Amino acid sequence: MIIIKAMKELDKLQDLMIKAGNAARENQKGIKSDYKSDGSPVTQSDLMITRLVLDYLGTSFSDCNIVSEEEDHNTMHKDAEYTFVLDPLDGTDVYSQGLPSWTLALGILDRNLRPCGAMIYAPRFGVGEESLLMRSDPDWDEVLINGKRLVVEPKHDMRQLTIGSHCFRLLDLSAYHGKMRIFGSAILQLVCPLIFFRIAGAIDDSVYPWDMCASWALLEKCGYHIYNKDKTLFSFTPESLFGRRKLGTIIACHPDQLASISSLIL
Repeated sequence: MIIIKAMKELDKLQDLMIKAGNAARENQKGIKSDYKSDGSPVTQSDLMITRLVLDYLGTSFSDCNIVSEEEDHNTMHKDAEYTFVLDPLDGTDVYSQGLPSWTLALGILDRNLRPCGAMIYAPRFGVGEESLLMRSDPDWDEVLINGKRLVVEPKHDMRQLTIGSHCFRLLDLSAYHGKMRIFGSAILQLVCPLIFFRIAGAIDDSVYPWDMCASWALLEKCGYHIYNKDKTLFSFTPESLFGRRKLGTIIACHPDQLASISSLIL
């Protein structure tokens, strides 16, 4: 199956993610978290969303690879046209505390493991609205935000950045004198430069592939990139993606901002 010819299936997938996200929103008030072997939290909403989305992908896109946070498929088909990367609930910790900055995220990679599409649904994180829905299909050049074409405003200063929750501990950012925003969701933090006109870029550390894949796809569609700490362009290897490896420091920004942002990491 060639996904770029399967818009109806992707439309159904979007509807499913919205339905699952809304159910998670309704369940948030009384949710309790457990902890996985690595110490990270997990809730029944994580597991519910995982099962719904993976069941759909397994039926409608059975010839594609799947990488998911909560289930390790341990399979990589080199001839697969596309790979889906699912984070059923990015920001589980803030979700379990009742905070609004959590999201469902699905990234799509092409045969060369390059980002080509994504869906991000944040039921309680709005930009002038009550929720945030971002989407771009593999054959689209544009990104839609709440059903409208996203227009990214150019950034003229470096007064605000978003950073990961652990960056204060893992990175020396003392050279930066602007404001740092932390939301508790890597997916949302990485797309903030696209949707908030004062946020110039994002820095994160120790994320997994599912924590950034969907954001990466949308950034690329808008002329932004994700870079490594040494200012080289980020890319997946089969080992880092299918081996479920934690990634190093990443920077999300427009190329014009890279030198300024990378110089902040001492």
